[in-house]
Amino acid sequence: MGYTIIWTDKSRKNLEKIPKDTAARIIERVEIIRGDPFLHIDRLAGSSWYKYRVGRYRVILDIKRKTLVIYVIKVGQRKVVYRNLE
Repeated sequence: MGYTIIWTDKSRKNLEKIPKDTAARIIERVEIIRGDPFLHIDRLAGSSWYKYRVGRYRVILDIKRKTLVIYVIKVGQRKVVYRNLE
């Protein structure tokens, strides 16, 4: 049984600002990690969140192991995605 993926409002808005072909690729790649996300992600330094690399873009994730849920927190280019993370 795989994880459930929940896109936050902020991550959906981030996707709208990205070119459609790139956004589709990001969505497709996030769906791929549903089975076992820990094979593909790295822990975000100084945080309980994780990062997932998709080309020049990064996807910030919050993973709840007990409930098998992946929250997509933020999506953006590497140079700006790490700003203002809370």
